[in-house]
Amino acid sequence: MASIPQTLHVPGSFLKDQNAIKKVTPHIVPCKIQYNGPADMQRFFHVYPHKASTAKSEPTAKESALKESYFRGRQLIGHTLHLPQGYKGFVFSDPPRAGTDKIAYSDFEDEGDQDVEQIWTPQAEFSEMLIWDHDVPPDAISDPWISSVQEWTQLAKIMHAEDA
Repeated sequence: MASIPQTLHVPGSFLKDQNAIKKVTPHIVPCKIQYNGPADMQRFFHVYPHKASTAKSEPTAKESALKESYFRGRQLIGHTLHLPQGYKGFVFSDPPRAGTDKIAYSDFEDEGDQDVEQIWTPQAEFSEMLIWDHDVPPDAISDPWISSVQEWTQLAKIMHAEDA
């Protein structure tokens, strides 16, 4: 199967007016949902401070960052993961090109290398995300989302460091 080159195009208008893009908080839930897109979170997914952290008179900063919710009757405990200073996250969409359907990877199996360009359009921006786990708070060691953000930001610092 041939690989499809991934090209990120950011429209010039986006770079000039970043205030026009909406601010969101992505929720990373520990289940598979057959949907990928915006949802009416205020109506269907209620987020509260975690009961164990609010029961204490003086919760730690880590404990006060915990949230609690229920999804399909199952308790979820969430951790607010703030992106490091100077970093922003973006939600992108890849709309189909005019007159074509979205490109499927299987379309290129026997055609050799193709010079295909996918256009990604920024839809929203975030500076924090909520990482959820079943019954226990997610932690940086076992949660792939938290550890990935930490690893990628450390790698970016090394890659972009000035040579001494």
